[in-house]
Amino acid sequence: MRITHKMISMDIKENITLRTDRMQQAHKRMSEGKRLYVPSDDPGAVSRVLAIRTLLGDVADRRFQADAGVSVLNAADSAINEADNVMQKATELAVASGGGLNEIDRNNIALQVEGLLIQLESAADTLYDDRPLFIEADNTTGATGFLGLGLAKEAVFGEAIAALKSLHADLKNGEAANDPTLKAIRDGLDTLLVYRTQIGVRTNRLEAMQHRLIELEQDLTQRRSAEEEVDIAQALIDLKEEEAAYQSALHATARVMSVSLVDFL
Repeated sequence: MRITHKMISMDIKENITLRTDRMQQAHKRMSEGKRLYVPSDDPGAVSRVLAIRTLLGDVADRRFQADAGVSVLNAADSAINEADNVMQKATELAVASGGGLNEIDRNNIALQVEGLLIQLESAADTLYDDRPLFIEADNTTGATGFLGLGLAKEAVFGEAIAALKSLHADLKNGEAANDPTLKAIRDGLDTLLVYRTQIGVRTNRLEAMQHRLIELEQDLTQRRSAEEEVDIAQALIDLKEEEAAYQSALHATARVMSVSLVDFL
């Protein structure tokens, strides 16, 4: 087959274009720090990256749920802590009511107990994200419901509220807190402690889960980076090699294209 000057020119052009493209790709990888742009760059690596991204999405969903759970439990703990402080104060007032007080002093204590009762009911009616924090009798979708903790408003606060109402009634009747009322107050405090302990246990579990999920997310992110990102040192070597190959191609082209009919005379 006869090799014509046109064929040589076309071959040279294709070679220069190829070298230019490869040099540009090497420069792009070097400047952007990525090595995967299309599946054909490394099909195996692309497949692994897609799998890792799916896992990262799952981890993000689980972290969101864990974070929301801890937030709800912290809000519940804060409300029960407020209720506990109320009942501690009520205990002091109940004991003080039996000290031979006159009617005025007893009425003052009754007013304080009434204020504590309002504060306790407010804690029981705490809202979270515009919905009741604790499960209502007619509402099973309280903020704590999705955690499966069973924090029903009546179960948590019912005894304490009833005890304060009983104490308030005793005082309004001009009587000191009787033994059943004092026992009801202690029982209300014990119930609050039981539920607060449950919240603490569940919070510890969720916080441990948060820690594990953060570690898993970091590990998956590192694995994804190892697949997607280039080794800068190797990328720099590749770029220098492509630049050298490109310059060599240009020099070879210049020598070939400088040949004319005069060189054969």
